[in-house]
Amino acid sequence: MKLTYRLPSLLLCFFSTAAPSECGTACTMLACRNQLSISVVGSDGSAISSFSGQIVADGVTHDVSCDDSVNQSISSFIVACEHNGFVFEGNPNLVALSLDSADLQGTAEWSPEYATFYPNGEECGGACQTAQQTVVLGPL
Repeated sequence: MKLTYRLPSLLLCFFSTAAPSECGTACTMLACRNQLSISVVGSDGSAISSFSGQIVADGVTHDVSCDDSVNQSISSFIVACEHNGFVFEGNPNLVALSLDSADLQGTAEWSPEYATFYPNGEECGGACQTAQQTVVLGPL
């Protein structure tokens, strides 16, 4: 019997202009990961999709090797190689990177600035921290 009385009230909220607080919040269950996206470009700004090297995240060294294949899984920390970079899972406070590609090389060190992302809406929780960084490779 409770379902019989609840269904009309749910339909009323769905088809009315009632405020969300009057009807309750409907939250999805989308998952997200804490991650750092790193783009790799040449000094002319062109995308570089084939490179190798090392990333040191909070003092822990990880090998990186990406070729022209997109979405290849590398390790438990390097989630995927992308068109011009890779995705590192986690939120390191200090990152050092050294990469090579053919006759190009680049190094960088930085403290990422993370943004909070709520894939289901802030009121539903499930926050993730994400940051982006571009690394430029130049002639040896």
